[in-house]
Amino acid sequence: MNFGYRIVKRSGITHTLPEKPVSILQTKPELQKKGFKQFLIDVSFTHPSQNTFKTLNKMYYKSEQYQPSTSFNFKKGLS
Repeated sequence: MNFGYRIVKRSGITHTLPEKPVSILQTKPELQKKGFKQFLIDVSFTHPSQNTFKTLNKMYYKSEQYQPSTSFNFKKGLS
């Protein structure tokens, strides 16, 4: 698939970000089985509304993918 990316420079650090966010919320139960206990939802590169925070929190507890987003590819594993 062709995905677009954008470049953001902050404090001398260059970040390459996909146009759509990447979601791992739908894989939370599998990650917890592998020992991951805490998750961080980074919205620092977006302009979220209060409704976005409520939606993300709801999706986190239901282990559902946030839309619009792409799924993280775990085929090569996680280290």
